[in-house]
Amino acid sequence: GVDLVFDQDAMKALEELSQERNMSVLKLCSDLFRDFQFGLKLIQKNTGEKTFKLSREAVEDPDDYLSSLVVTSFPEHQRKGKSAKKKTKKKSTEDVSDSPED
Repeated sequence: GVDLVFDQDAMKALEELSQERNMSVLKLCSDLFRDFQFGLKLIQKNTGEKTFKLSREAVEDPDDYLSSLVVTSFPEHQRKGKSAKKKTKKKSTEDVSDSPED
């Protein structure tokens, strides 16, 4: 398993959001972080990390926050390889669109 540790700003954001949505903090966390189990397990596999500190950003935009954690958990050479592939695809798409029409 993994441990989630909420910093003070995250706890305040959870309190505010739970009042705004009229739901318990437990239910709110269950909704906000429902996909975290998969991403955090992947991060744990990549890094060995078992404890994750969550900030206000994690509460306000959980999907983007988790995505950024997952990406940074991969070794740098794997991240560079993925962006190089994207650039190659983009360039070939541009090459096709720049070709004269018949």
